[in-house]
Amino acid sequence: MLNRYTQKNKYGGHTWEITLNTLFVIHLHETNNQSVSIEFIERKVFRNKVLMAYMHPNLGNDFGKVIGDAFTKVYEYNLAHDLIHWSHQKMLSDLELVTNLYNNSAVK
Repeated sequence: MLNRYTQKNKYGGHTWEITLNTLFVIHLHETNNQSVSIEFIERKVFRNKVLMAYMHPNLGNDFGKVIGDAFTKVYEYNLAHDLIHWSHQKMLSDLELVTNLYNNSAVK
């Protein structure tokens, strides 16, 4: 559910991938200026489709808060577009799981 790519991304940081299901993922691209680029992506056969993207300032370097904000924005986007059957309770459960995985990971 939570993966970190080992290669640096185009912003000079690492990329974290949160898998919501087989078709939808959230990418969190760390940058070298203390911000995070967040993308909500639908996987396609030949090319992925970015459904939503925005920059998060991450001023306090609290990556757990960034993950929480990303989940909230994706949940709100999903409510407006009805892409995934994702209840609020399931979103909170997934958020807790991903946050725990991140906090217990040796790589940060």
